[in-house]
Amino acid sequence: MKLKATISSLITLASLLVACDNVSENERLIYVEPAAVNTAVLVEEFSGQMCVNCPKGAAELEKLEEQYGEALVVITYHGGDQSINPGEVEGVVGLGTEYGELMEKEYRINGKPCIVVNGKTINNTVLTWATDIAEASKCISDVSLTGEAFYDAASATIKIQITGACNSQYDGALQVVLTESGIVAPQMLPDNTADEKYVHNNVLRATVNGTAGEPFNVSGKDIEGVSKTYTVPVQADWQPTHMHVVAYVKNGNGEVGQALCLPVKEYTNENNN
Repeated sequence: MKLKATISSLITLASLLVACDNVSENERLIYVEPAAVNTAVLVEEFSGQMCVNCPKGAAELEKLEEQYGEALVVITYHGGDQSINPGEVEGVVGLGTEYGELMEKEYRINGKPCIVVNGKTINNTVLTWATDIAEASKCISDVSLTGEAFYDAASATIKIQITGACNSQYDGALQVVLTESGIVAPQMLPDNTADEKYVHNNVLRATVNGTAGEPFNVSGKDIEGVSKTYTVPVQADWQPTHMHVVAYVKNGNGEVGQALCLPVKEYTNENNN
């Protein structure tokens, strides 16, 4: 009876919503110019638990992630239209966030599912998502991003380090967020039924360095690049080993210059060696 009641409440709510070798000391400081690299494509997906067509978008992105691997970085926002916020519906895990709603307004999203590719191409036609992503994957960037992320159970924190390098000059902003996959929470389906055990992936959990990120300036003169470190307290409903850190840099026009997705690994003594 409880399951039926939950499904009923979801359907009711849906009806109210719209649409290293050794080297000498002298050799160690020789600067080697970083090579230009392909830009990892950042896809910001706008979804909602009450959006009946959003599972189609999620399935398409899952297929594209398998195709592109690390070259495709996905953040899924829940917030605003057709989303459920935590505590909004009794007994239902809500995935909506204020940041998700903020981004929806910033991009002026009109209709879901929808994606934004590298901060500039907005597309709510699932059938053409692959085309936009393929085109973006051809871009070459002067910026490279590397890093690592560990979950420290003793302190219940996630420790993050991000390093950026550039063979010219890059002046922009660095945004770092946390996402989680494997979240089981209700989702409306295309036939207007609710799947109580739907698995949500790439869900935004938190921003790490604010909603606008922070200044990120790096040049070829920065031999070791520019590094940022963060420590994030783990929330009670997070599964840290199911989480990823997503970092990306964007210019003054909001266009993404590089993106990186790091799995959060469990901290062990070996990590400190």
